[in-house]
This record gives sequence, C-alpha cells and structure tokens, in this order.
Amino acid sequence: MELLERFARLETRVGKLERDNVALRRQNSVLRAENADLKARLGQDSSNSSKPVCHEREGGVRR
Repeated sequence: MELLERFARLETRVGKLERDNVALRRQNSVLRAENADLKARLGQDSSNSSKPVCHEREGGVRR
C-alpha cells in the first residue's frame, strides 16, 4: 500500500505543478506584452509620438 500512497502523492504534486505552469505561462505572456509596449514607448520622441516637444525628458527644443 505504501507504493500506491506515494504514487497518489506524486500524482497530486504533478497536477499542482501543471496548474502552476499554466498560470506562470499566462503571467509571462502578459509581462512580455507589457515589456514590448514599454520598449515601443521608450523609443518614441516628438517626431513619432502625439506629445509635443516640450514634454520630452531631455534635449527637447522648445518653440
């Protein structure tokens, strides 16, 4: 009976690890999308965004 109990515990553990894996994959997908968005926003300046030059952090030329 000890072997069957051990097998049941391992089966339960595998199920939990599989659920955790699915949740982590979802979270990873969300974070990757957020990262891509932030990288795209980081690469913007007044020539390719809707904000005027005066809103740039450094080097903006006011008119």
